[in-house]
Amino acid sequence: MEKKTYNFTGKLQQNRQELVNKIIDNMEKGFVLLPPEWTKTRPYNPVSNIHYKAGNVLRLMAASMYSEFTDPRWCTYKQAEKMGWNVKKGAKGVLLEKWIFTEEKIVEDEKTGEKKKEIVRLEKPKCNFFYVFNAEQIHGIPELNISEKKWEQDEYLDIADKMILASECPIIEEGNEAFYRISEDKIFLPPRGCFINTESFLATMLHEMAHSTGAAHRLGRSMANPFGSENYAREELRAEIASAFIQSDIGLPPTAERFQNNSNYLLSWIKVLQDDPNELFRACKDAEKATEYIIEKYTHLPVHSPAKSIPDYYSQKNDSPLREADTNAAPEKSLSSETRRIALELRKLGCTPNKGLIKNINELQAQTGQAYTAEKLEKLNPSSFSDFGNKKLAICIHNQIQALIPLPG
Repeated sequence: MEKKTYNFTGKLQQNRQELVNKIIDNMEKGFVLLPPEWTKTRPYNPVSNIHYKAGNVLRLMAASMYSEFTDPRWCTYKQAEKMGWNVKKGAKGVLLEKWIFTEEKIVEDEKTGEKKKEIVRLEKPKCNFFYVFNAEQIHGIPELNISEKKWEQDEYLDIADKMILASECPIIEEGNEAFYRISEDKIFLPPRGCFINTESFLATMLHEMAHSTGAAHRLGRSMANPFGSENYAREELRAEIASAFIQSDIGLPPTAERFQNNSNYLLSWIKVLQDDPNELFRACKDAEKATEYIIEKYTHLPVHSPAKSIPDYYSQKNDSPLREADTNAAPEKSLSSETRRIALELRKLGCTPNKGLIKNINELQAQTGQAYTAEKLEKLNPSSFSDFGNKKLAICIHNQIQALIPLPG
């Protein structure tokens, strides 16, 4: 496909080049984009309550890092003035760009002569640019309470398990390499125990999930790229930016290891950006689309019935609670002795088991040939299963038990 080119204003192109120079400088120091501090919180506009996207995110996060701003809020001079706030004298704004692909026009009906307004697509998109100021440069803006959350390993594991459920293609933990195989539409990762920590496992998973969005039946990027080619490097850059965007959107803190584990690609990325600075902004645009695709699937997972998001043969057709009598009835009339044992143990943990949960536990025991106690089920680690189907079952059981145990108070 022929690459489209646009006539940028001198100021905008100079601004793009300055940001790319900073990115290349950091790549030469061993960082993927910028030092890890840049992804703490995605910047947003406190007036419109809209988060900034694509290349504008890099601009604002880079500006925050170099100016040591901790507030993620940015707005224009006019917006601040409208809200009764005042931009500090001498404050320097950050240039952002906005692309206009459609516009409203008055068109005339050829048959009736009636004139009406229509939204029409422009033959050549227009690019507007504007300046925004950080909240720390503005007098009168309400104070923002930012508290640093301390993340526990179990929380990373929970997000990883939910991402597996949200993935449209299977995620298989085996082997010693991480990759997305487009011919099978599957993601392969080394077992999570092979990673330095759960954060690194999750970041790698998100990177491969970003690749999977490029499939023809999803976002349709060019994916058949020979290893080592420039197009291969371009796709890797998109996946890496998307992984960082997703972590920022979820609120995960970055790690230094996470940002310095792609040295094999850095030289290729530097060359791509030196040859065409605008490639960074095309990559950010594609990464934004991949981010939105994955986040949409992740945020729409059922909270209390995670089994509904996995294959039908694991679905809960009957979620009604087991009656007290069911746990004591004779095996031939109701439950097997093994099922009755598990149900009673779960009750002691404060979990009211339902038929769907018991069905999944029985299925897991049949598949693995193991007998589980309620205590083991409560601490079930999905990553310990090499079989994809059993892993999905384990995730389902883990989430079901957590949902059925009442919260304190």
